[in-house]
Amino acid sequence: MSLSSKYTLTPLLLLLLNGCNGGGGNDASEPQTPNNHPPIAIAGINQHVKLSEKVVHLDGTGSVDYDQDSIAFSWKMVSKPFKSKAELINPESRTPRFEPDLLGTYLVELVVNDGKTDSRPNQVKIEVIREDENTPPTIKFTKDKYTGNLTQQINLNTRPQDIDGDKLSFTWEVLSHPQGSNYSIAKSTVYDFNSIKADTEGNYVVKVTAFDGFSEASATTTASFFYKNVPPHAEVDGSMFWVLDNMSVPLNGTPSGDANGDVLTYEWHFTKKPNGSSAVIDDPYAVLTSFSPDISGDYVVSLTVNDGEFSDSHSVGVRVRAISESQPHTKLTRGSDTTPLRLPHKQNDVIDKTSDTGPIPNYYTLDSYTFEAVGKPITITLGKYTLSSSSDDVTPRILVGSQSYFSKDLQDNDVIIVIPVGDSLTFQLQSPPTNGKVAKASMGFSWSLNGPNDFSMVERISTTIEFTSR
Repeated sequence: MSLSSKYTLTPLLLLLLNGCNGGGGNDASEPQTPNNHPPIAIAGINQHVKLSEKVVHLDGTGSVDYDQDSIAFSWKMVSKPFKSKAELINPESRTPRFEPDLLGTYLVELVVNDGKTDSRPNQVKIEVIREDENTPPTIKFTKDKYTGNLTQQINLNTRPQDIDGDKLSFTWEVLSHPQGSNYSIAKSTVYDFNSIKADTEGNYVVKVTAFDGFSEASATTTASFFYKNVPPHAEVDGSMFWVLDNMSVPLNGTPSGDANGDVLTYEWHFTKKPNGSSAVIDDPYAVLTSFSPDISGDYVVSLTVNDGEFSDSHSVGVRVRAISESQPHTKLTRGSDTTPLRLPHKQNDVIDKTSDTGPIPNYYTLDSYTFEAVGKPITITLGKYTLSSSSDDVTPRILVGSQSYFSKDLQDNDVIIVIPVGDSLTFQLQSPPTNGKVAKASMGFSWSLNGPNDFSMVERISTTIEFTSR
């Protein structure tokens, strides 16, 4: 076609297009779908493969369409080594493959279409190398961008690969971060994953490098932190107690927290107490406070915390059962102190006897508890988990009256001890000398006023003593 004939046809073409569109003055270019975003082709990462591997797998699953349209794939071999006869297999699939037949570089291009428009082409390079050549590792992040609230850490995950099977080491670094920000990221060289924690909103560019002993490969990603206030979390230390009337019950809200680090306010209130009770909370707005049941019955105290915007209440609260001294109960005392203990009882202490003088005893008494059966007999069960030690060289025992029990005595069969009504019995946790070593001795068991195998979460005791002696 001559240049003059080409320009002769143009007015006719414009006339036809104007007639089809029902009027003049319209653009004669290809119509575009309003608001459609072209899809984005992602042909995967470059690869180094050995010729002996026979098959190269390509992966276009990272391609995206922000309109959520279905996309069609079209791959083609752009270049390959001279005289290579390699061809793509299933070039219209997400994951085609080909069989390299010569050493050298193969360049493959991907275009995706959302039914309305093509994407820009994206290429991937495959280097086919000799069997005795080292193949550099490859690594990529699972996301180009990770986002998270400043209240949490952002977890970073990668997909490293070394087709030679070389062991990889990793280095992590933050390339850029908001001015004045503080951040933390692990420096371990062992793991291909990491996490970053920051105190300032903004973008943190993170780089990871994989090294196989010969070559290295790197990848970068962005960890983007934003700030959003989240509700606080109400929590109490100790959710159930049994006490005698007028015994003080501690209320401890210190386990509560706020992920944003906001200062919390606290409010305690009764959600249940016996009819006729006039019990009050000593300071209902303190994180640490207490109350004393004035009559027998069940009490429930709830805690609500507030961060200035959101509130949260403990779902269960502190449940307290008050018992009068005339009712059947276990009177538990510690050592020489005759004041009854709240149930359950947990004790942690440190005892150092290395500076003692005089003869070294065969056993030291680390802790001691006396049980008195009021109104009903007490049934105590000693089992395989009753007694333990952190050191194989230190073997503690429980002394009950004149009877000693070691851990080995309790492994196969439980020991049942019944204290008759009106009687009392003392249980002592004892340890032999440690010869300067630090050892932890622990004793813990449950009991019941209703015979064996009828235990509650409250009728129990545990004590752990960190002990050192000559």
